[in-house]
Amino acid sequence: MGRDWELVRIACPTLLGFCCAAVVGFILQHCFQRLVPFQRLAVFYPPTLKACEVWRLWTHTLLHSDLGHLAVNLLHILNTLDLEGVVLGSGYPSSYTLGSLHTGRAAATAAAYGALWGSLTSFGAMFEGASAVCFGLDGALLAVCGLLLGADADPSLRSFLEVRGLYAAIHMGIDILRGCSSPYGTIGNVSHLAGFVGGFCYILLVLPEIGGRPAPTLPCLRRGPSAWREERCLAFFSPEYSLSVLEAQRYAGLVLITGVALALLNAFVCQRQAHASADGYSIFVKARDTAFDQAVARTGGRGVPQRQPF
Repeated sequence: MGRDWELVRIACPTLLGFCCAAVVGFILQHCFQRLVPFQRLAVFYPPTLKACEVWRLWTHTLLHSDLGHLAVNLLHILNTLDLEGVVLGSGYPSSYTLGSLHTGRAAATAAAYGALWGSLTSFGAMFEGASAVCFGLDGALLAVCGLLLGADADPSLRSFLEVRGLYAAIHMGIDILRGCSSPYGTIGNVSHLAGFVGGFCYILLVLPEIGGRPAPTLPCLRRGPSAWREERCLAFFSPEYSLSVLEAQRYAGLVLITGVALALLNAFVCQRQAHASADGYSIFVKARDTAFDQAVARTGGRGVPQRQPF
């Protein structure tokens, strides 16, 4: 058993490392909050964007409201370990793995993108949890499976990829239903779906190697200024649904840039009356209400704006 875990650690260091970091973050948040103000340092509260505290777009994924919240997200991430890598000799297919670098980047993109979209609908909420990362990994997985199926890159794995993609979709559906059952489900679902889009768009924009090979493409005809011309295209699940590589990258980049631009516009223009101190949670900007700071110190953080687990 120990040998098996060692092989898994070698194959999936990024996702397993993130899971360990989330556990440590949970312990610091709930067991050592009087000694280490980890929650104050890590939580994403949209007004802190004005103070350029951008690390919160990622560190909020290490915070969780309770043990159940942490367990659900960790199980979701463990379910996507095969996106990063598989154990050699296990017999599990590796044709759709991304490797540690691109898996980590897709997760980071999803975390930040989900938080930014969440700030559009709930600028006064505090965000914590790794659900956007979970959905981003599912989005990356579906994008990879879709590209492989569309190009028919590995016919022997078609049934497996279809089932694997369907399983990811079902897992997302369960999380969305769970989010709808909470008072803040709408806020969480916006961030979850944005995380999914972030992971999906990362794959299209970067086109990383899949299974150690270049992203699969198909030849296709596209109308040019004066005549039809042959281009390389990306097909999604079927050759009938294809876009040229440049079109797919342009659309994916536009989606990601639009989300970031809207969030910044909302923070600096639409919400310009909101103070950057984030009610005493900012590190760089002093709170303008000293009495509030004293109240926070007395209550140990209770009574501050509602945290939003997602």
